[in-house]
Amino acid sequence: YYNGLMDSFGGELEKEIEGADDGFRLAVCYSMLGNYIDFGALESVEESKLREMLKGASDIQFDEKEFNNLKSELKTAKNVVFLTDNCGEIALDKLLIKKLLNDHPDIKLTVIVRGAPVLNDSTMEDALQVGLDKIAPVMDNGSDVAGTCLDRLSREAAAVIDVADIIIAKGQGNFETMRYCGKNVYYMFLCKCQLFADRCNVPRFSPMLLNDLRMN
Repeated sequence: YYNGLMDSFGGELEKEIEGADDGFRLAVCYSMLGNYIDFGALESVEESKLREMLKGASDIQFDEKEFNNLKSELKTAKNVVFLTDNCGEIALDKLLIKKLLNDHPDIKLTVIVRGAPVLNDSTMEDALQVGLDKIAPVMDNGSDVAGTCLDRLSREAAAVIDVADIIIAKGQGNFETMRYCGKNVYYMFLCKCQLFADRCNVPRFSPMLLNDLRMN
């Protein structure tokens, strides 16, 4: 349901991205807010709350220094990996990936989804439903973990991640399983549970943009 709902918003949100002063930043905002669609971390996902969040997307705040680092590194990057998180969210990730590739057409970007259904994490079925495969190559990670455990990846997924100049990792699950891995990972997620909010010393539902090489 949420794949279809978010994909139906795509045309309108893409127009907002195209008309924005910084379209890439707005695309990042939409993608981050899509992380709200998490039936594992939340007791319920409120569609009305999600709609309100998307309306105020341009006003959300996150680490602007890391955002500028990401924009700068994309100018010279050759291989980028995008690790998805949840269904529904993946339709908003598609907008970010499309904008990234429009701005940097020489980048080779690979999307990696979960290897098997777990919670409401995105699998190949979800990627195909929202047409992400028409934007960039999509592969699964060969694992049923609710995150990205580097020692449990398929050989093919591990090889793609190993050569990536930049890894964009969506969601708390990817952050929990990959943090301090020593790779150039940009984590994008909302602090949805109180434990995470307390650990990061931010209000609940705060957008987070962290880089694995520079975070404390």
